Amino acid sequence: QPLLPPLGADPQNPQAAWRGGDNPLVVASKGGRSSCGALPFFNVEMAGRGIIGAIGWTGDWVARFWRADDGAVRVQAGMRRTHFTLHPGEQVRTPRILLLFWEGERIRGHNLLRRLLLAHYRPTRHGRPAQAPISFAVWGENRAERQIGKIRWFAENRVPIDNFWIDAGWHGDGGYKDSANVFNSEWWRHVGNWWPNKTAYPEGLGPIGKAAAEAGLDFTLWFEPERVFRDTYFVREHPEWLLGPIGDNYLFNLGLPEARAALTDLISNIISEGGITVYRQDFNFDPAPYWEAADPPDRIGISEMKHIEGLYAFWDELRRRHPGLLIDNCASGGRRIDLETISRSIPLWRSDYQCFPNYDPLGMQGQTHGLSLWVPLSTGACDRPDDYVFRSALGPGIVMCTAANETGVPEGCLTPWEAYPLDWLKKALSEERRVRPYFEGDFYPLLSYTLADDAWAAWQFDRPDLGEGMVVAFRRQRSPITNMIARLRGLSPRAVYEVRDLDGKRGWRATGRELMEKGFAIAITSQPGSRLFLYRRASQR
Repeated sequence: QPLLPPLGADPQNPQAAWRGGDNPLVVASKGGRSSCGALPFFNVEMAGRGIIGAIGWTGDWVARFWRADDGAVRVQAGMRRTHFTLHPGEQVRTPRILLLFWEGERIRGHNLLRRLLLAHYRPTRHGRPAQAPISFAVWGENRAERQIGKIRWFAENRVPIDNFWIDAGWHGDGGYKDSANVFNSEWWRHVGNWWPNKTAYPEGLGPIGKAAAEAGLDFTLWFEPERVFRDTYFVREHPEWLLGPIGDNYLFNLGLPEARAALTDLISNIISEGGITVYRQDFNFDPAPYWEAADPPDRIGISEMKHIEGLYAFWDELRRRHPGLLIDNCASGGRRIDLETISRSIPLWRSDYQCFPNYDPLGMQGQTHGLSLWVPLSTGACDRPDDYVFRSALGPGIVMCTAANETGVPEGCLTPWEAYPLDWLKKALSEERRVRPYFEGDFYPLLSYTLADDAWAAWQFDRPDLGEGMVVAFRRQRSPITNMIARLRGLSPRAVYEVRDLDGKRGWRATGRELMEKGFAIAITSQPGSRLFLYRRASQR
């Protein structure tokens, strides 16, 4: 019985790593963040059937797979470290486990999981399923008038974004510099000082939130409340609320009700005063060493359990106080993705891979291929006006950001009109808006997963409820292959479909059977290059 574990050793790689045998497989997170090292999802495949499992725990977990003496495959999953007694009247919770039983092909099991998660494990906003936004992200260490100017430029030019996003650097009392960006600023020294920098935002964040609301945009603001740098507010005023230090950092103890209540009030007030509608929570260090140091020998695991329970309570209370608030779960980019977090949040920055200028977009393609098997909602990022890079980041939403350009101008100084030609930006974002609904459908990889730069990548997203879908194909930079045959999946064999090539501006009709059995040719002459196709059911024979 082959086993498909949590994306193997690489969190975005969906390749099988164990096919039974005498040696057990042990898969685990590391450092205390649930998808750091491995994603907490797995698929045990047998002949024509299987079981998908998902672990709902935002701390450390471990899953073991082995063949018992009777020939059956055994699976055990739970917290990584537990050995504890409870005090009288004390209660703790342990990981949630989801099991989904499927029959047929393996990909059918993954699509049943996608449908289940979208229907029952998805956050809501204003009583409706939450949608990943189309965002424009800027660095926080930037003057308020510039941020407002960007928002107004988007509105005046009718750029089709949903969300204006201010990242780190907006907070604390550090010195301000116009040339600041994520790499040359000392923003990290002020993690724990949660108030607007007076030089950059002399009137607070309210004017930014007001401008965003007037433009019809959501407003995202970055926080990292669980990490507390030395000499910041909580270290001075409430050291009893902290675990550590280890090096320069403390862990804010969300397991303490008094501490959690104070932090909730603090963050909630910033949300209210700033008009924040998307709360972005980062987490840039490993909490496990802090929990381990705090646990006595007969209470191993308690600090972690209390902290994770506190995290859920913290998020739930913010959502209760601010109806419609969307939570972006970052954690160094995608390192806290699990069943519990995706029911409360969406990972809008699913990897810090795209933090670095001139990243290779094939990594973004690998993220989409790997993560789409397990988690329906996440967003990638585009940092340059390039069709291939942009399409590599297409998804349920997308983040546009400004990175250092060829002259070395840092991202904090770039304005949208300097970073992106207006016509290109509007065209690209209109394309994302057009295909965004399809990413909530069934997912079919059309080629095997690989990160090789001399290969192709291609996949299909199908909405059977709409009778529509999309196909995107990528020829990577060193691939000598100029064409492929795309054989689609999940269509109605007797139905007639209209297929449209968004690049060649041509269209044709074919039956579902023809599209699934014969397929159609996709030619890409540029290296790298991409092609995008849409289809819709026109009639039923």
